[in-house]
Amino acid sequence: MKDVVDEIEFRMRFNKYHFGLFDNAFIFSDNNLGGSLRYLKELCQALIPLRKTWGCALTMNILRNAETVSLLAKAGCRYVYTGLESLNPESLSSVNKKHNRLSEVKAIIATCYRHGIILSFGMIIGLDGDTNQYLERVPEYLDDLRAYSVTYLGLVCPYPETPLFRDLRQRRRLLPGLTIRDFDGYTLCHRPERLSPSETIEHYRKLTQRLSTSFRLAKFVGTKFWASAVPRYKLALLLLTRELASIKVPTANPKRTLLAGDAIEAWDETQMRSLGLEPQRITSSAGLDAQTAPSGASVLYTAADATSVPDAEAEGEQSSPRGRPVRFARRGPSREDMGTL
Repeated sequence: MKDVVDEIEFRMRFNKYHFGLFDNAFIFSDNNLGGSLRYLKELCQALIPLRKTWGCALTMNILRNAETVSLLAKAGCRYVYTGLESLNPESLSSVNKKHNRLSEVKAIIATCYRHGIILSFGMIIGLDGDTNQYLERVPEYLDDLRAYSVTYLGLVCPYPETPLFRDLRQRRRLLPGLTIRDFDGYTLCHRPERLSPSETIEHYRKLTQRLSTSFRLAKFVGTKFWASAVPRYKLALLLLTRELASIKVPTANPKRTLLAGDAIEAWDETQMRSLGLEPQRITSSAGLDAQTAPSGASVLYTAADATSVPDAEAEGEQSSPRGRPVRFARRGPSREDMGTL
């Protein structure tokens, strides 16, 4: 713990930027600072004397405990990124997110803001429990929870060789034309159970727009601005509005289909060409396997594992021609791009 505290103190001495507004502010890059609750509490105790302002990522179950939330606030935490994942209990069940009980979420949100901790939410669509009816009503569900700060909206990503990937491969629900860089969280790589690929992408595009309107940004600031009087709370709240608007970035390019095998972005293509890199294919409709794959190809499944997309459903979608390698889809914004406290 001493090493962590020493590093924070050392780095803060040279953290001079933005006219000194953030000289005492930082974010932990750990994707779950509460992986060990005991460690998190020890860390908070150690940070109290430093009087810094900081943010982190935590799972929702950590925030269920009011004493833990109080300790986080006392230690200077003013920002927490956490996953709502979905507001559909059936969808949550499909990914074993049992700790996101919607009956508790509203109370957790109120407790955090009362202690001066701003919540930034992540959501994903394309889960097996998702339906057209549910996705149409997502903004209503968020309004009911008073959860206006969705800063990440992604598509389910079956990362290669995870249990989800293996399950989809076995059930032949992976989309054809995948390359390794399609697994970015902003490109649909599989066929959801209750939605066609085209329906899923249509909902995704709509939600990125509906959840980032100026009206919702104003609603977020208006309902949360006076929720707490702790130091630096209001400044952090205003800064988060930039991150709220960023969820539109993955759909900003009208040429993107957001489906596996999507065209590479011009900037990425230039960089890959300058480095002499080729897309890493992990499938081919020619039916490649590990023995027959060309040099440089990373084959994790073959065409026999991929779903077929009927022409009627694929209308307007861009899939890769048979036998040709496809190029990867654009990555979404990094958390560094989205700003800091």
